[in-house]
Amino acid sequence: MSYLTFSTKIAAYLVNKTKLPRHMEEVLAYAVEVLSLNILNLGSCLIIGYFLGVLNQTIICLVCVSAIRIFAGGAHSNSPWRCAIITALVFPAMGVTSNLLAQVGQLLTDTLLIVSCVIGFLTLYFLSPVESLAAPIISNNRRTNLKRMSLFSFALILIIVAYFRFYVAMSIEIQLSFALGILWISFILTPFGHVFFILLDQIVVKKPQGKEVNKQ
Repeated sequence: MSYLTFSTKIAAYLVNKTKLPRHMEEVLAYAVEVLSLNILNLGSCLIIGYFLGVLNQTIICLVCVSAIRIFAGGAHSNSPWRCAIITALVFPAMGVTSNLLAQVGQLLTDTLLIVSCVIGFLTLYFLSPVESLAAPIISNNRRTNLKRMSLFSFALILIIVAYFRFYVAMSIEIQLSFALGILWISFILTPFGHVFFILLDQIVVKKPQGKEVNKQ
């Protein structure tokens, strides 16, 4: 399999230094590349959010979605590069949207929060955890635990939102960021979310020139 040049170089260095078997070089190259892409993914998302003036809203959406998605799963792209692009665009876009919707006032904000929470609960209760073909859930106990943890994470988010809504001054933009984050994670758990990512996967994203890892 082809990896980016820096991934293969770091992997080769680690194998030589630690005297690991040569076949571990590909495993390390994969780990380095995934870690690097995730850092790039997060960094680009926050940078775009910062320059758009919606850094706080972007962070709220990221935390909200990540806290639930880690247990609930959901649709994703088959390309890490495409995932990075989607993340870098979607979360700042939600931040900008929360700013635009903030003009509706507190009453409609509360309504959107309630609607998003109801949709989020129903989606998690009936659909989570959503498995992927690459990582199927073969244990019923694990499936049950993942559902419980996703609902627990969702409950924690609701408690945080309710606390700040009634006891701490929280801007409408932040409240809406929570609502949009919940709606996004709900969307990617549904068949519609999977169709959306399948369509996005038809878009060709050219990966930077990589290097084959020696498996010997």
